[in-house]
Amino acid sequence: MFSHSLQSRRIISGVLLASMVTATACATYRPIDRRIAARGIDVRLDLTERGTLELGSVLGPSIVSLDGQVRGVTDSTFRISVTQVLSRTGDAQVWTGEVVSVPAAFVNGFRKREASRSRTYLLTAAIVTGAILTGVAFKAGTSGNGKPVDGPIQR
Repeated sequence: MFSHSLQSRRIISGVLLASMVTATACATYRPIDRRIAARGIDVRLDLTERGTLELGSVLGPSIVSLDGQVRGVTDSTFRISVTQVLSRTGDAQVWTGEVVSVPAAFVNGFRKREASRSRTYLLTAAIVTGAILTGVAFKAGTSGNGKPVDGPIQR
């Protein structure tokens, strides 16, 4: 009974991990006109050089992009609930939804986050293949009664 419960937990953990990876790794950012930005959509704002310098005290040094959800848009400002910032070196820092106001003059690019079907299919295929290969490897290492084939000799 214990091993069945442990096996079920491992399967559930694997499915949850695969879901998280798929949800985060399978997105692309498509440029959109910032005038049509709707409240609640996920976006990436690319900052100008001046924006990187001026917002350094708020976002951190050398931050060139920020990801998050649109909370409000005016002619001069974007209010974003920030989930992640990206530095010049490509390092990402996770945020917990703090709302930041970014002057429109500091925004060099405005992109909408969208699911990428091709990336999702490729990642899903890789996860399924890995799961199958792992299952085959574990099965090959045990006898029919679940004991290791090369285990200690019982007397």
